[in-house]
Amino acid sequence: MPRRFFKGHRFLLTACFLVVFSGIVWPARAQEPTPSPTPTASPAATPEEPVYTNYRGVSIDMNIAEAREKLGSPKSKGKRQDFYVFSDQESAQVFYLNNKVSAISIDYLGESAPTPMEVFGVDVKPMKNGRIYKMARYRTAGYWVAYNRTAGNSPIVSITMRRIASSKP
Repeated sequence: MPRRFFKGHRFLLTACFLVVFSGIVWPARAQEPTPSPTPTASPAATPEEPVYTNYRGVSIDMNIAEAREKLGSPKSKGKRQDFYVFSDQESAQVFYLNNKVSAISIDYLGESAPTPMEVFGVDVKPMKNGRIYKMARYRTAGYWVAYNRTAGNSPIVSITMRRIASSKP
């Protein structure tokens, strides 16, 4: 495949890998679930202002050193992204651009994940098959948040925050 394909789809390929990895490897290890951190809510959240403003104290545009200090030692560390495993039920990737956090993708296995209400400040009705998906763009804050929950008895929830690409050079 041409190198261009991987360059443009690296984020998507990485996310797909995480979903497959979390569904195949993590269920094999049984362990007591750990409580998941509650996202910081903005008291005056509106459709223009996000409710989900950070993950474990790390927010979009935070510098790399601050993010690593808050999250601790990553399982895999790189110049452009770090991969963290906090438990069998929770992992995260933090992506960097220009020495700042540009995206955060968190994966939860089972019922330990935040609810759509905790992420968006509103309930999200499941689809007919039980899956839940919602994405919200917060232009004023400069990022978007997506919530994706698979259907079934052992759902995988992925929450992604990503900086909105600027049209400025």
